[in-house]
Amino acid sequence: MPDEVSEATRDLVRARFDANKAERVARQQLGHFLLRHDFRYPGRTAWTKTHLDWIRCRKLEHEAQKRVLVDYLHAVEETGDRIRRLGDDISELVKVWSLYPLTQALGALRGIRPWWPRRRSPPSWETSVVSSFRSS
Repeated sequence: MPDEVSEATRDLVRARFDANKAERVARQQLGHFLLRHDFRYPGRTAWTKTHLDWIRCRKLEHEAQKRVLVDYLHAVEETGDRIRRLGDDISELVKVWSLYPLTQALGALRGIRPWWPRRRSPPSWETSVVSSFRSS
């Protein structure tokens, strides 16, 4: 059975995963709105600063459409901020967690960092580590 700190840390990680899902939904909604109005991004990489600036420069005919665009952009930006905040919280609070040495040991491996603030889905090792907490 996990201790209270482990359970609280897992809740924080779950909240970050939920924020990642919300970001994906917000991006899909904004993307579909743009496609409905025949706006196609000519650049290579979506959801970069350049892409978001391109979206902000789109001119729409009706005030209602302009407000919808602003609302969708705000949702994308807010979910991104939420993911960063939760990632920072995890990085800060994990230091008092009993499994902190495990996260440090995994972070020492080449190519593995303990937390990915902007990652859309958990890495496979993180999922297995979290699953192992449930079984203990």
